[in-house]
Amino acid sequence: GWACLPLGCLIASNTGGGTPSKQNPAYWNGSIPWASVKDIQSEKHLVSTIDSISDEGLKNSSSNLIPPNRLIVVTRMGLGKLAINKIPVAINQDLRAIDPTEALALDFAYLLFKSLKLVGSGVTVKGITVEKLHAMPVVVPPLAEQRRILAKVDELMALCERLEVQQQERETRHAELG
Repeated sequence: GWACLPLGCLIASNTGGGTPSKQNPAYWNGSIPWASVKDIQSEKHLVSTIDSISDEGLKNSSSNLIPPNRLIVVTRMGLGKLAINKIPVAINQDLRAIDPTEALALDFAYLLFKSLKLVGSGVTVKGITVEKLHAMPVVVPPLAEQRRILAKVDELMALCERLEVQQQERETRHAELG
């Protein structure tokens, strides 16, 4: 039941963003979290941003307000980094907000995107176009299998965390003895 198909077949929407003019202070330091590449690091969930914009900044730019539970993918300047937003967030032009179709569980989409080898092109800034991203072939299991895989990944990650705690405890005891 696994299917090989273009990634675009699994994307319900793919929304870009933009940056309000830095020349207009009224556009900045508002109540809307505004994400850029610097906010997308190693954490799976995006729960805060460094910068924020105002309603006026959102209205007067090409940024878009993204509802929670979208896959935020870096498509330039840090190509391949990603997170799932847990808050409504406006995004800049180096990010895309992807809403998977019902055939792709959000957390599985996160793992799928983590496994993609995104190769950018361009002279000054390496990036990937929406067309190239959507054309990438992917192999996807049925939803029930995705859920089984996710459960196993969660179980293994919990084990890794427990082992890491045990290792830190051993190192602490070793240091106390030394």
